[in-house]
Amino acid sequence: MPIPCEENAGRPGSKPATAPRIAIRDGQFISTDTGNSFFPRGFNYTRMESPGIRHNVFNTGSYDADRASGMFLDVAGQGFNMVRVFMPEWAVDDPASHDHISDEVFDNLLDFLEKARAHGVRVILSMLHCPASMVKEPFSGMDDPDFVFNESRLQAKALYHRNVIRRIRSRDPGLLSTVFSHEHGNELCFYADRHPFAMNEGMLNFAGRSYNMESAEEIQRLTDDGTLRYARILNDAVKEEDPDALFSINIFTFSAVGRTGPGRLHLDKTQDRRFPARALVLASSDIDYLDIHLYSEDLRGSQRDLESIEWGATRELLVKNGKPAIIGEIGIYRDRFTDPESAAGHVRMILPVMLKSGMQGFLYWTYDSDEQYEQLWHARDRSNPAILTALKGIHPDLC
Repeated sequence: MPIPCEENAGRPGSKPATAPRIAIRDGQFISTDTGNSFFPRGFNYTRMESPGIRHNVFNTGSYDADRASGMFLDVAGQGFNMVRVFMPEWAVDDPASHDHISDEVFDNLLDFLEKARAHGVRVILSMLHCPASMVKEPFSGMDDPDFVFNESRLQAKALYHRNVIRRIRSRDPGLLSTVFSHEHGNELCFYADRHPFAMNEGMLNFAGRSYNMESAEEIQRLTDDGTLRYARILNDAVKEEDPDALFSINIFTFSAVGRTGPGRLHLDKTQDRRFPARALVLASSDIDYLDIHLYSEDLRGSQRDLESIEWGATRELLVKNGKPAIIGEIGIYRDRFTDPESAAGHVRMILPVMLKSGMQGFLYWTYDSDEQYEQLWHARDRSNPAILTALKGIHPDLC
């Protein structure tokens, strides 16, 4: 029998000082105060340096409290209940601080969480690259090899998760439940032309095991083992600081970067050197739910996306392990749809299909990122909110 939906989720009004926790029961999100189902519906909210892709919502000098207030008022008033936001990639770093986190950046995060709580909106906190001063070796950020295979950086990132939770608790422990979940960062992926995958021969030792880098099967096993260990270490860090917190890892699909699926790193021919962590492996990892990012231009493309991440087997394993999956990003490129109405029609067509395939929530990319206005349609478009209206009409079937 379906669990009743939380009727008032995301609606403004009188809110408790501490929001009830969202937990997972029998593979569904629930609100712990009522036991009712909770269906994430909302938006990614980000500001970006232009040109570039560095997220800077909370950066010194760029945080706009009034704009954030207006966003939460609108989001909650339209019946949405979730916002995904990013801790900034660089400006958070303060080597003089005992936990390497800038006081001003953290004050901005707390203000944002307080606004979210006041409007009954939950926040997914995606933790991008940790402060460089936390890493005990030279570190240049995104251009360096992945954190998964670098122990110093991985342990620093685990400590970063701990420090953020400790900071929130020390300032206002009631805000911890406004954080719907902590995510590792954005789109766990690897690079075919970086260490260790640039190796075409020889043996690689990692975490007590050896891998033959001439074997496609062994390369995939290395990726899978690294993913499982990465998920375990970060999940443990989050849960040791906040046992009731949710933790997730998000990915894009193999198809999104021109690949057909796992185990074919040097067989698939694509100019994009990235390849994602394997969804099937994450379904058996320590994460609480799986976050998948989809930017399909039509139903056929969405089918390719799902097939490339072994969605049938992945969904079965998620169900077996009691883990939900959400669409943490779904977006529409302007060069594929020429006006907000056609983009909104695409949303109305494709998103229900994705939800019926087994997803239990969605967040649109983005709410209002003007910095990407020439590339993507955002929901609160300057001239036409057709996409937001379309999203407002999409509800879970069990409601």
